[in-house]
Order: sequence, then structure tokens, then C-alpha cells
Amino acid sequence: MRHLLLVTLLLTLAGCGGSPDDLDEWMDHARRTTRGKVAPLPSITQHVAYEITPELLQDPFEPARLSQFSYLNLPSDADSARPRELLENYELDKLEMVGTLTRGGKREALVRTPDGIVQRVAPGNHIGTRFGRIQNVREDGMDIREMLRGTDGTWTQRITTLALREPEPKR
Repeated sequence: MRHLLLVTLLLTLAGCGGSPDDLDEWMDHARRTTRGKVAPLPSITQHVAYEITPELLQDPFEPARLSQFSYLNLPSDADSARPRELLENYELDKLEMVGTLTRGGKREALVRTPDGIVQRVAPGNHIGTRFGRIQNVREDGMDIREMLRGTDGTWTQRITTLALREPEPKR
């Protein structure tokens, strides 16, 4: 067993010897034949500078400009002096209509907020951040009239539908 181990060790050491000429030859060949390819740089486009003169700038504190963003010229039916309702704190796309119920012959809707609060609403209640007012409650949704302000300061009405959210199937 000892002799076998000694012979194996000698053969292993003999394999490690020799000249490094073949390695040097291979490296020289690889250096000569291998070339890296670099993509050309993109052309530089000339930047056009714009000069801004103070005469062309709008004063953000100009009284006429400030009054444009106030609620002083709201339509009469978008009363900003009344106490705000809970659902006026949420954008309509964050609210979910989760059901309806009928009390005293009048249909009401159940609306869930992102916080998980379920609120009962009826036609005439205010909802959303755009002066929304519920016009009609149906089995499959409710119609909401919103007031939108245009860039020219005029108010327009838009009817939006908040559809009943279908329950998810049980697994």
C-alpha cells in the first residue's frame, strides 16, 4: 500500500513538470486573433438654449391669477360653507359600492372607503373630492353629478357612475 501511494505521488509530480512553452504559445495566439469590438459613440446633438425674459413670465402672485384658484365663484349648488360629509374626503376611484338596501321605499347604497369603513348613502348625499352629489341609486350602481373646473375658470357638470362591486367567488 505504501509503494502504491509513493508511485502515485511521483507520477503526479512528474505530470506537473515540463516547459511552459505550450502555454506561452497559446497565449500569443489568443492575443493575435482575439479583438474586442466597441460600438461607436452616438453623435452628440446640439442643445438649443432658450432665453427667458422677465417680461414673458407670469407673476404667480398676481391677484387676478390667485382668484382664479379660489372657490369664490363656485356654482350655487356646490355650497362650500356646508359641513363636509365623510365620503367627500376620498377620490371616487378609491371608493367601492358594495351593496344596496331599501328602507321606507327609498333605495340607499353601501359604500366602502379605503379604510374599510362602510357608509350608507342616498340621493342628495355628497361624495368625492369634486363636489359630487348622488343623483340616483340603482341595484347595479349609482349616478353622481360632479363639478369640474376648467382651465378658463368655468365650472362644468359631469355625471359619473360608481358601479356595484361584484363579490369575489368563494374558493
